[in-house]
Amino acid sequence: MRKVLLVIIAALIMPALAFAADNKAISKERGTYNNSAGGSNEDILYVDYTALGWEQDATPASGANFSVGMWFKTTGVLQSDINAAILMRLGTCDHNNNNGAIQLMQRQNGALTVNLGGDNTGGNTGWTFDSSNANGAQCGTAALNEWHHLLLSFDSANTTLTAYIDGEKSGEKTAPGVFGYKWGDGVFAFGGYLWSGNLDEIQMFNAALTAEEAAKAYKNAKSVSSLTALYDFNAVKAGTTGQFDSAVGNANPASFENSVFNNWWAGGLVYRASHTEKAPTLVEGRVIDFTFTVPAASDFENVAELTFTANGETLTAGETVSISGSTEITVNVVAAAGYQVAGITVAGEAVENGGTFTLSGDTTKDDIVITLAQGAYALTVVNAEELPYALTTAAGAEVDLAQVLEGSELHLTVTVPVEKVLNAVLLGEEEL
Repeated sequence: MRKVLLVIIAALIMPALAFAADNKAISKERGTYNNSAGGSNEDILYVDYTALGWEQDATPASGANFSVGMWFKTTGVLQSDINAAILMRLGTCDHNNNNGAIQLMQRQNGALTVNLGGDNTGGNTGWTFDSSNANGAQCGTAALNEWHHLLLSFDSANTTLTAYIDGEKSGEKTAPGVFGYKWGDGVFAFGGYLWSGNLDEIQMFNAALTAEEAAKAYKNAKSVSSLTALYDFNAVKAGTTGQFDSAVGNANPASFENSVFNNWWAGGLVYRASHTEKAPTLVEGRVIDFTFTVPAASDFENVAELTFTANGETLTAGETVSISGSTEITVNVVAAAGYQVAGITVAGEAVENGGTFTLSGDTTKDDIVITLAQGAYALTVVNAEELPYALTTAAGAEVDLAQVLEGSELHLTVTVPVEKVLNAVLLGEEEL
């Protein structure tokens, strides 16, 4: 007796749902400050030293080079006696005598300055703070209510700070002493005293970036080899947590906290009296445009047709267009006779034929790889009984009978009426 294996395949078809790619940023409101009481209350994003590959509780060597990048949009700088707000700091600092801590300040006109505080107890001068910021390192200007990328490159060997805004060099200054001779509790703090706005893509590098690398970090931080941590806030659901994992490396999570600071005037230090994790408000993150030089089919061997579409329009091969990093681009490849598309990658990321991708940097044909396979066959289906059937790929796609790749896994589903019996299915002369 012939044994027959009857496989019933049931598929539950769900409606297709389209989701826009998450692109989140932290919204930070301005806190409170009472100069007479000597303290402040701020929501702050903390990133610890592990983001640079350093030991958390160790004081980095004076020759430790590093760079810090971030996307930010300032929505408010409160007028004050010092005429500036703290956008970022390294070490404990909240007032003029900040004991060697590095702090990035922004004024109401958008001017950015880095101050390296003098040490009350150690005698180091630093870049002393004043109301005009004239003594600090002038880092350029970033207009309020606009997204900007800022990168600060610290060359500790030469005690030189170089600033880059939106990929372009915007300032440079050499320190009179060393960077970080007292870096407090071992954290970078983003968003502080009198500053309000949005933060996105905090980038940490364990090297002093060059001008070329700073330009690459502006377009795509992951293209810089010294990147050790990247906090983009995209993977967390709003309102659930204040902890944000790095998208690269093994750094500790960044932590968004409400912090209460008290001044300890005996040593001119500021310490955190309390800090409590809180879930920040998440808003739309930064988006920038990239250039896309549209490849033609002739740029690739054995490709008969190649089309790219964006926003419902077919892009013209050979042209260079400007496209937002959030815009989905659809790619369709038709292989030449005897070949079949085996894979597509764009900037190292796999894309299905007929699928979509977004740009993470300026893109040309050199960033696109189309892999083809030979050994394609024309398949003829003989179905004398005209039984309903479906022939699909392992992924469920319809099979192109004119070009079936050798070694392909195909799924055949045959619907047999109750009054009939399926005797056999043959592939060539081989019974399946």
